[in-house]
Amino acid sequence: MTNYKSPDFGAQRALQNNTLNLRAVLAALKEGGLKSVVLTSSCFENEEGAGDEPLRAFSPYGLSKGLTCQVFRYYCAEAKLPLGKFLIPNPFGPFEEPPFTCYLMQSWRDGKTPSVRTPDYVRDNIHADLRFIRQV
Repeated sequence: MTNYKSPDFGAQRALQNNTLNLRAVLAALKEGGLKSVVLTSSCFENEEGAGDEPLRAFSPYGLSKGLTCQVFRYYCAEAKLPLGKFLIPNPFGPFEEPPFTCYLMQSWRDGKTPSVRTPDYVRDNIHADLRFIRQV
């Protein structure tokens, strides 16, 4: 996803791309043996994370993710396929790049405020533990 941090991110186009031919795709996959669908979600989308209610989308990218989930929810229900979601966390923990924690610790040690920027790489290729997939 390019330019996802921009307030000019094309939420409607992203929704269209994310759900293009979804009904037909789900039907074909179900015919081939699909038993359930799992979406990745983002801490930027509505109804995710923590905070004051209502938990609104943080950005147009988050809006596109939330709308995508709504469309998937509708068509999965129509196809009688369970839908689950797995929240992609911020890259902190066993899947982060090793220099990240070191950078945070050095900044705090030196009394500086660290700056966290999303690097130009795909970070969604992480293990999705089935215990953390919730039904929607």
